[in-house]
Order: sequence, then C-alpha cells, then structure tokens
Amino acid sequence: MVCIMQTNLDRYGQIWENGAKTMSSLDKDVVLTTKQAIRYLKISKPTYLKYIRVGRIKAVKAGRGWKVHQSELYRFLKVRNG
Repeated sequence: MVCIMQTNLDRYGQIWENGAKTMSSLDKDVVLTTKQAIRYLKISKPTYLKYIRVGRIKAVKAGRGWKVHQSELYRFLKVRNG
C-alpha cells in the first residue's frame, strides 16, 4: 500500500499536509517548490529566481525547478526585514 502525502500552502503561507496543519517550521523543515516559495514570500517568480542567482536565497536545482527549505525562506525574511 502506498501513502501519498500532499503538501500545500494556504494563502497565508501556512503549510498543510493531507488537510491537516503541520508543525511549525522550527519543528519540521519542509521542502518547498518554486511555486510554494513565491507564494510564501509574496514575491514574483523572476524576483525569486534573481535572489537564488545572486545567492540571497539558498536553493537546490531539482529537474526543471528549484527546491528550498522553509527555514531558509524564514531566514531570508528575517534578514530582509531586519
């Protein structure tokens, strides 16, 4: 039997798996896709990709897209907002 986990972000950037809210980002480091990351950061895709290119956000190329830890986005926002 195969169990498929579906991870989604709501409009407030909170992580949901299979309809249930997950632990905080400090308890569990979730890997986000580009689409999820730009929704979490509330920035455009070109801006997100620029931040990766210049090294402001650390992400890993996975196939045609990028993967990033939610804790990295939290760190980015914390540094950005002072």
